[in-house]
Amino acid sequence: MPKVPLIFIMGVSGSGKTTLGVKLASLLGYEFLDADDFHSEQAVAMMRSGKPLTENERGPWMASITKTLAEKMDEQKPIVMAISGLKHDHRVMLRAIHDNALMLVLDVPKPVLIERLSSRQGHFFPLALLDSQLSTQQKVDNEPHLFWLDGRLPVQELITQCQRKIDEIS
Repeated sequence: MPKVPLIFIMGVSGSGKTTLGVKLASLLGYEFLDADDFHSEQAVAMMRSGKPLTENERGPWMASITKTLAEKMDEQKPIVMAISGLKHDHRVMLRAIHDNALMLVLDVPKPVLIERLSSRQGHFFPLALLDSQLSTQQKVDNEPHLFWLDGRLPVQELITQCQRKIDEIS
């Protein structure tokens, strides 16, 4: 089992979590999971219609994610997961799964996010919910193993930065 068996790629919708997560997982030989796949059909329908999820609606989603990740850790399967991770409480729950989990947050300016979301095809998350995510995102100083990265950088540069952070906490 690698010293950093659980890596979270975080950020608001359109920040590049899935793109980076898939490439990083492939490079490391880890399994990739997308937290969007854990949403219920009802939650997806709500977001598709432009309604942000409440904490009550996020609860079952987070429970499903943490259960699956705990099982993967028990099976010693290293994971890279793309997940918003907007709220400090959610990050605390995720960090409790493994004490050496790495959290990499992609920080992207709003105009870039608008451009990315406007050109994205086939995703349930509408541009209308971007402000909701940006206002929900909590930046807390000194969270363990949490690093902010410039999500505007090319994917290969982000991969290099991710590898540096993995080395730092290994």
